[in-house]
Amino acid sequence: MELTSQLEEYVCCQLLDEKAVISPGTSLFEGKILDSMKLVELIGFLETQYAIRVKALDITVENLDTIEKMAEFVRRKQNE
Repeated sequence: MELTSQLEEYVCCQLLDEKAVISPGTSLFEGKILDSMKLVELIGFLETQYAIRVKALDITVENLDTIEKMAEFVRRKQNE
């Protein structure tokens, strides 16, 4: 399964309170989909699933606001 699809499935199945429809470009912060607890869950998932280390300075809108940005972030971290 493609990285973007995996991330979208995780966010939809594990982080959304309702059966909301999001796209890879949906802002998770502006849409209030990610609160602080869900963000911690997401970071744990990214670190475990993709064998990356998410540092405090990595937790930015530029890296985690959308599924697309998350996928790019994971790819960059895997290539470090």
